[in-house]
Amino acid sequence: MNVFLVVHPLDYVTAESFRDYVIGPHLEPLEDIGDLDTVWVLWPPHHLTVWSRERHEWINLLFELTNPDEEPSGLPVLQEAEQEFLTRIGHTDPSPYYFMATYQEADPDSS
Repeated sequence: MNVFLVVHPLDYVTAESFRDYVIGPHLEPLEDIGDLDTVWVLWPPHHLTVWSRERHEWINLLFELTNPDEEPSGLPVLQEAEQEFLTRIGHTDPSPYYFMATYQEADPDSS
């Protein structure tokens, strides 16, 4: 049995997913997961960690390989895969995970 969780960054902001490439060492062990074999956690846009009951540790999955013969889309690999999946199933609404966040410092003179 397996569980797959997707953490939306606007629901639960995780500093590690923006700061560190490998998230596994920051996560606490899952001691009481019953009969589950694995717990998969996707930290969009491109971090995936897996808790393995058998290994009793977090495993980091990295998605950085590209085919040099293909034109890059400019999207992280997992977002590109999601876009392809949504296209194939005929989904026309935008993905809640496909967004860009920007910021700028406030003008101290405008209050």
